[in-house]
Amino acid sequence: PEQGGTEVGQGQVQNTPAAAAQAVSRPSIAKKSTVERPEAPPFILSGDIVSRRDLTLNSAWLDKHVSALIQKKDPAAIQYLTSIEYVAAKAVSGGLHRLLRELADAQVLAPKDVKRDIECVVRFVGKHLSVLGPKELPIQSAAFQLALQEPDDTALCKSASRYAEKFSSMEWLNKPKSLGSCVMRLDFDDTVRCVAISPDGKLVASAVGKKVVVVDRVTGEVKGTLSQGALLLAIGGPEAN
Repeated sequence: PEQGGTEVGQGQVQNTPAAAAQAVSRPSIAKKSTVERPEAPPFILSGDIVSRRDLTLNSAWLDKHVSALIQKKDPAAIQYLTSIEYVAAKAVSGGLHRLLRELADAQVLAPKDVKRDIECVVRFVGKHLSVLGPKELPIQSAAFQLALQEPDDTALCKSASRYAEKFSSMEWLNKPKSLGSCVMRLDFDDTVRCVAISPDGKLVASAVGKKVVVVDRVTGEVKGTLSQGALLLAIGGPEAN
């Protein structure tokens, strides 16, 4: 768990009836590597997504719409998942863990020429879980600033560059041209002494001080905490000492 920080007050999330959410028009289906995005994202009801000023989001749309597209195997889901607008809205609404699940489910829909764009978003969200979110940020445009640090040819960076005139974008030196090796970064309140992955690959257990913290390997969401009376030096199966 992250220490410090101030609880939000800048973005609001509005619950909208499911029927109204379903009535929202969606963009045309992406063809091959062409990604067309809506000029006015349907999940933003009012306000500015970059500064989060007077921002009101359609929570019903964010919770259900893209997931429904994925279940229908509709390639239009990829258009949202690879856009900085959708990533930023998910961050404001506290839906980053759910976003990572959506991205994992959408991998099977993606043609080979856009799989890299999806993987870029997976790694972007995973390594910035503790930075983004529904909290007071030192720089409200942090999601957009960080997206500009991704390789220039990725859909995430391209979508963020469309908003560059709305904030003082930084010039990133030694900007990477390929996706980094970091897939997810987890922050804990004590020293991590060892890590173990469950046999089915779905969970990651970390020995953090005197407790074991179990998280979902795909989403980074904490699934449980086991407290111990002594400092943990190792975790594992019956053969572990």
